Amino acid sequence: METEAGIELNEKEEELIKDLKKLAKKWQKNSKDLWLFSASGTLCVMLRGDTQRNPIPEKVKGGASNTDNVICSIEIPNDGGDW
Repeated sequence: METEAGIELNEKEEELIKDLKKLAKKWQKNSKDLWLFSASGTLCVMLRGDTQRNPIPEKVKGGASNTDNVICSIEIPNDGGDW
């Protein structure tokens, strides 16, 4: 498999990407209340705020992420910055 950037991947890397794509489809289908937040290279599974299930408290109004909503952290190298 060659990537959009023309980088050749090995079989294990290809399988990891396929697994992530499968997970993304499953995630979209089964959970509207969970999302991923990248914090200093750690992926945090978060409970979506400002819903009936989880209203946004005053301390995070205006767009800040509520650290009380972290469900768990997953150690997959990542960066949350834009290009």
